[in-house]
Amino acid sequence: MNIQSKNTAKIYNTLKTNATPPIISMSIELNHAPDNNNKIEKINANITNIPPNIWLIIKKDKYIDKPQNYAMELRKEYKEYIPIFTKELKTTGRIFILATYETFLSKYKKIPEKDRCYYELIPEGERCALYVDAEFYRKHNKHIDDCKITKDFIICCKKLIGETFGFSGHLVKACVLDSSNEIKYSKHFIFKVKGKMFKNFLHVKKLMEIMEERYIKYFWGWNKDRTKKNFIADMSVYSKNRQIRLYKSSKFDQNRFLEYGNDNNSIVRDDIFYK
Repeated sequence: MNIQSKNTAKIYNTLKTNATPPIISMSIELNHAPDNNNKIEKINANITNIPPNIWLIIKKDKYIDKPQNYAMELRKEYKEYIPIFTKELKTTGRIFILATYETFLSKYKKIPEKDRCYYELIPEGERCALYVDAEFYRKHNKHIDDCKITKDFIICCKKLIGETFGFSGHLVKACVLDSSNEIKYSKHFIFKVKGKMFKNFLHVKKLMEIMEERYIKYFWGWNKDRTKKNFIADMSVYSKNRQIRLYKSSKFDQNRFLEYGNDNNSIVRDDIFYK
């Protein structure tokens, strides 16, 4: 591991290896995992199991003033991890949905395309995949080749993940979701290593800050009014309880749906979620 990787490692907490699945942090201290796992099991020993077909919709009304907070508290009643999805509405904000990935997908596939404005919420303090929202406006960035920058960005992300954690970047799988149009390049990247995830969004953010520092000269674009050069990855998405748009969904009333990018050879269910 080079000096930069060693310094990077000190920034993060313990690298845990959990059965459901392991969590990547930036320090290689596997011996700390067993004690933490035992504590978690004891705390959760008497919590209710998740019904396999759970689908709970939570929205703001006279009884629930903050539906996001309510959804996050409600999910704590279950022993296993349960995702939170959201749907963007025209005038009333968002509704929140507690559902397993399997149940959500089975219902999601039946929703008409025009009504798909769905997001996955990444809870603060919980494990997640490395996710990236990359964008630039085409008008002032004609020097950028879409295919080349996408390919190079994936290569560099994989390389950095591999260097940081001490394994080959070839073990990292990249999923590309694309909602680009003639005005804007817009892609979501989801990077996963089988059986491993980042400890929380802050660890993802730190890795992307290193990515920006190291590679910005290769991955920059002018902003919308050509007054500033920006890293193509939107760093604002690394915030607590962030809601990230899902495959086959569009922002409300924009008609730009995230589709599989041409960079994917094969796609499975686990590729399209951020956990």
